[in-house]
Amino acid sequence: MVFEDLALAPYLPLLTSLVLGLSAVAGLISVSIALIITGIILIISYRGKAQWSRILNPDVPSALLLTVFGSALLAAGVADLAGFSGAVAAFLVGLLLTGEVANTVRGRLGSLRDLFAAIFFLFFGLSTNFSDLVEVFPAVAVLVVFGVAGKFAVGWWIAKDMNDKSMWVRAGAFLTPRGEFSMVIAALAGPVVLSVSLQAITLSYVFLTAIIGSLVIRFIRSGFDRESK
Repeated sequence: MVFEDLALAPYLPLLTSLVLGLSAVAGLISVSIALIITGIILIISYRGKAQWSRILNPDVPSALLLTVFGSALLAAGVADLAGFSGAVAAFLVGLLLTGEVANTVRGRLGSLRDLFAAIFFLFFGLSTNFSDLVEVFPAVAVLVVFGVAGKFAVGWWIAKDMNDKSMWVRAGAFLTPRGEFSMVIAALAGPVVLSVSLQAITLSYVFLTAIIGSLVIRFIRSGFDRESK
């Protein structure tokens, strides 16, 4: 999933250029900027993450929270101005945080994460009509079947050499609801003629896979509880 997020760094600027009808040169410049920024952040996070974490003081959680939150907003804003994905820029800021600093930030931002996730889905719910969801349901059902099957196939491939033979089911279940960035990609296609259907399909797909993944995970956990008793 981390590599998927990193791949979005050059992919989103390229897709934006294609959707907006920009020239190939403009698209190439956007992708180049994205790759340069991603490379710099990865080098810093690998070579100098200890020094970076020393700058931040986990003993003052409120100041740490404001610093990290402000850095993420600043990075996202600058990235948008440069034609880079703001979401991926904020993700790269998170790569710079390790150890006690990362643990403190996770604890402090947990509630905000859930709040912003709710607002994120609320926005796409407001931009989609229920009648559009009904119209695209047959296509969504087919996509969900192949999508869920593909996630479980990946889970099997990941866990095939593990001693626990049921590990592939858990891996597939946790992979199934992943796909929020598909909504971002669908939003970029707003000017396209088929944007309404595309957004409806994407929203329905993510919604159904989230439900299926949650049910499978709950079923697996219930099985563990029964075995422990």
